[in-house]
Amino acid sequence: MRNSARWPLSLLFLCGLLIVLSWSLSRDLLKSDLHQWHKSFAEIKLLSSNVTHDLLELRGNFENDFDSLTARSLALSNAVESITENSAEIKTENSLAPKNFKIDTSAAETLAKTLREMSENFKTDISIINNSKSVALQLLIEMRSLIGRNNAQWQAFLNTVENRLLQQELVMQRFETQSLSDYVQEKTVLLESKSKQEHIAYFLPHIKNLELYNPQLDRLIENYLAVESLLQKEIDRLEIILADQYESHLQSNQPALIALGLCVLFVLIYGGYFVFRSFHYSRQLHDYSRNLEQKVENKTRDLQNTMQSLNHQVEVKRIAMESLEAKEAQLAKREAFFRAITETAPDPIILIDSNLRIRFVNKATDQLLKADEDGVTGQNLSSYLPEAASLDDLLRLSSTEIRGRCADKTELELRISIKKIESAADEERYVCILHDLTSQKSLEKELSQAQKLESVGQLAAGIAHEINTPAQFISDNLIFLQESIEELFDFIRECKDIADSKTADSTKDDLQNAIDGADLDYLIEEVPSAINQSSDGIKRIATIVRAMKDYSHPGSSLELSDLNAALQSTLTVSRGEWKYCAEIETSFDEDLPLVPCVVSDINQVAFNIIVNAAHAIEDRFSGQDETMGKITISTKSDGDNVVIQISDNGNGMPEEIRNRIFDPFFTTKKVGKGTGQGLSIAYKLIVDKHSGHVDVTSEPGKGTTFTISLPLKQETNTGEDSDPIESAA
Repeated sequence: MRNSARWPLSLLFLCGLLIVLSWSLSRDLLKSDLHQWHKSFAEIKLLSSNVTHDLLELRGNFENDFDSLTARSLALSNAVESITENSAEIKTENSLAPKNFKIDTSAAETLAKTLREMSENFKTDISIINNSKSVALQLLIEMRSLIGRNNAQWQAFLNTVENRLLQQELVMQRFETQSLSDYVQEKTVLLESKSKQEHIAYFLPHIKNLELYNPQLDRLIENYLAVESLLQKEIDRLEIILADQYESHLQSNQPALIALGLCVLFVLIYGGYFVFRSFHYSRQLHDYSRNLEQKVENKTRDLQNTMQSLNHQVEVKRIAMESLEAKEAQLAKREAFFRAITETAPDPIILIDSNLRIRFVNKATDQLLKADEDGVTGQNLSSYLPEAASLDDLLRLSSTEIRGRCADKTELELRISIKKIESAADEERYVCILHDLTSQKSLEKELSQAQKLESVGQLAAGIAHEINTPAQFISDNLIFLQESIEELFDFIRECKDIADSKTADSTKDDLQNAIDGADLDYLIEEVPSAINQSSDGIKRIATIVRAMKDYSHPGSSLELSDLNAALQSTLTVSRGEWKYCAEIETSFDEDLPLVPCVVSDINQVAFNIIVNAAHAIEDRFSGQDETMGKITISTKSDGDNVVIQISDNGNGMPEEIRNRIFDPFFTTKKVGKGTGQGLSIAYKLIVDKHSGHVDVTSEPGKGTTFTISLPLKQETNTGEDSDPIESAA
């Protein structure tokens, strides 16, 4: 019964299928041709857009890479030629399709050839522009080196030229009032150097090339975009023509389509009747077998799921075991690698937890902290770093210099660096790296004291000369006074003898003779003058001694001090260094507040700078008789700072030397006139010890100015602590 119902149903279905296939084939053959045309048109549009994109991208770039533009331009021409070859007639073997489609593609072919020619012209122009840009920018770099950085006016001119050139390169805009070549040519006349003018002469032709070809290239791009737009519109027009012809063909086949639809409807109705009957008979059988099949399927699915679950669990456990073994091996390698690094590291490395408990140290740590046999592992880090009482304190001290102590209470100077690391046990761990600065600090202190002693030794000859001059004329005056007193004593004795005589007339004559012999008028005139000169000499010596005492004022802590008085004492003790070559001009602020500082350090800094200024003046004016240089010293308040300026009109310094004057042991003086430590120590005393600033400006042949800035707000110490070596100095 089921087979007899299925046979006519299959026959009807086959007939309907043949009818539908016949109608569909007639449409599909025509659609295939139409689709091929649309595909060609879309390809032409895409290639046209790609060529335009390559052209605009090359216009904005600095490289001459024309491979993509050339390939796509050629592909566009070939695509237009291919539709031209097929434009005469499109044939189809389907009797329901029209005999041919006819379209005119000559306009599209002409536009494509025009675009190809314009792209070739574009490559020529853009190559010239990019080459001129490259050469112009390279010449600008050479001009900067030729003119020099110190020529601010011409550097500004080069900056203007470069900015205009880059603006023309990136923004593609031209100047409104003056062309770049005219601007460069106008400024070139002002150049005094013939070599620089010749350099600009090489530069101008490339600027003129840019001014000539940039507008020309912009017009070419505008024309290209216009022609490309016409090609797009022409392709759109051809697509509309094909669509109209296709719709016309469909309307001509409308009656055949109606008949075909009626046939299909009949087949569907007749087939539906047989389908209904077949469904009625097969439904009963399906109901019987459905329950059994469902049960078998459910059991089979459950069994498969159980097996898959078991296999998955076994695989997961196997992978987990392999991963665990690999991680353990990797961890062991890392631990061995870490230990090898830390044990060979020269600096102490300490691993601690959040409670500052030491978990691991390397050999360098035990050696630095002088640990006993049990080592320092397990102890608290604060036992060796008293300033790190907590983790917050320790983190705050990172990358700073701190004081530490060994197990035997020996003091250490350290620099500490701290880094937090991840831990597998979810516990915080920190790595501390210590750098021992104890020896370095000791050497720096010894170097500073050696420089102080050097400056004192340098002063010795000058101070001896300054004291010897007044001492010499004091000695001469004392000899004169001694001789004068002896004459007075002789005169007094002679007067006494005359007074003892009994003849009045003879007494008067003898007294007059004694007065004439003693030359009392000369003594009355010269003795007071000798006494005054000796008094002035003693005052001069006292002034020098007092200035020397102020200059070498001992102390290592900051105290409120009078900078004007300190600088005046430094000028006094350094007089022997500058009095034969320079004149001193001071401009001290009378209202200058007291400054927290170590006076001896400031005196040393000022002395070093004044001595260097005197040497610079000697180098400049040597050989010029009776020509004196000038050293100017001034003080002033500047907000929360006090500023000291020391200027000279010596020979100055070029930039390469000025950048190195604070380097230790760097000097340009002859052997025996300097060790290169003075300015280095001066910089450390001002910047590191007093939290101040030192700036230097210098111009070769004109002089140098040192500007020292000291803060007014610092912690001071009024105690009597002092450094015995500084006291001796």
